[in-house]
Amino acid sequence: MADRNNAVAKPVWMKQAEEAKLKSEAEKAAAAKAAFEATFKDVEKNREKEQASSDSESEEAENLAHRPIGPVDPTKCMAAGVGIAGGTACAPSSFMVVTKDADGRKVPYGGAQINVKVVPGVGVGGTEQEGIVKDMGDGTYTVTYVVPKRGNYMVHIECNGKAIMGSPFPVFFSGGTVVWWYYKFSCQI
Repeated sequence: MADRNNAVAKPVWMKQAEEAKLKSEAEKAAAAKAAFEATFKDVEKNREKEQASSDSESEEAENLAHRPIGPVDPTKCMAAGVGIAGGTACAPSSFMVVTKDADGRKVPYGGAQINVKVVPGVGVGGTEQEGIVKDMGDGTYTVTYVVPKRGNYMVHIECNGKAIMGSPFPVFFSGGTVVWWYYKFSCQI
């Protein structure tokens, strides 16, 4: 009977506070649930989009696999190697040009016309030089060139008459340590 009296004895304001607390907790739970659902609703939408794009990508990859490679697209061709970054004057520098088609696939055969010009920068002096290009027969081309002096140069690379991606390339050549007579007789060609 004592328990019954304690239950009845609660003041009205206490009951209202408990109800408000329960209501606040319910509102918080509803807001959390809505946020959770909204978050995962977007995730689900993204999954559907990814699935759709994955399907279209796989179709595109399948179409690409059946399409023949080529012809060479100069804007997709690339140059790579230490010689495209510079080096030491009076020493050979080499790099490789990789030909690609419009879809970015490596062309597996040679025959492209690759031209390389090395132009001295302002203050370096000298004349424009041509790089020696060797067709490797597999869509790659090895380029070798030598600059006579220390300084900045621009390496212009063309494939079939058009500049490749990134051309012209700025390069710097250090003076290096060369014996004066070697420099005099080897570099003054």
